[in-house]
Amino acid sequence: MLLAKKPQKAMDDIQKLHLIGETAITPKSSVYRAIMRNFPNALWNYPLYMFLFKHGKVDKDKSEISLDKATQTEFEMLVENTVRFCLTKCVAYNTLNSIKTSIYKACVAIAKGENYIQNYEVTVQDKEVLKAKILGNDISRYQRCLVLLAAYLNRGQKEEGFLRLFDGKYDIEHILPKKGFNNFDGWTLETYKVDLGKLGNLVPFTRELNISAGNSFFEKKKVEYEKENNLQDIKDLLELVKWTPVELEARDKEIIERLKSFFAIV
Repeated sequence: MLLAKKPQKAMDDIQKLHLIGETAITPKSSVYRAIMRNFPNALWNYPLYMFLFKHGKVDKDKSEISLDKATQTEFEMLVENTVRFCLTKCVAYNTLNSIKTSIYKACVAIAKGENYIQNYEVTVQDKEVLKAKILGNDISRYQRCLVLLAAYLNRGQKEEGFLRLFDGKYDIEHILPKKGFNNFDGWTLETYKVDLGKLGNLVPFTRELNISAGNSFFEKKKVEYEKENNLQDIKDLLELVKWTPVELEARDKEIIERLKSFFAIV
């Protein structure tokens, strides 16, 4: 009935919804959205769509959505808060039901012009469970999101460079290789099995270069790492001479500290 009465309005709204998914509002928000495309479903995106539908303006060429400067800042805050809330709850409890109701309520609040943040409640217990999961590397299907997030949180990382990772295909690189264990550089079969999947051993990497690096050990992998110009984590690895349990442990602590800071975990 609504479509019959206002067909042009309906078509404009459909066009706007399409552009919301295609438009890069700011580099920071684009990075977070790219990271969260690895989330198990699209719940995280609902409040962002609601905000852009409510406040976004379609340009004259109907090729993108734009926000004024003040609203861009508000949108960035919304994106970051949504990422923090969704990952906190879902990593901690490994269920999407932990965010569903809050996400829907946030959407309603945004539509009404009310404060959405009150729906993103994170308790002390939530943070304690999250901390235990991260420290215990019990992050299951959220590993990819956390590895990407941690890499982005590197203080030397530039947003524009990080976004180039998503221009093509990329992988999560295992610095200590997934295959071809060799008992040198201080590794034993026991430590190898334990450390292989730790956050400190993982880094995002362009797929083509990752394939070239293959299952070589660190000294050979560095040849491919030197070809990566956009990721600060990869550049930092080039400063190391070897990749032993000592280096892995140090990097693991650093990665965990980045995540603890982002999630405000003590």
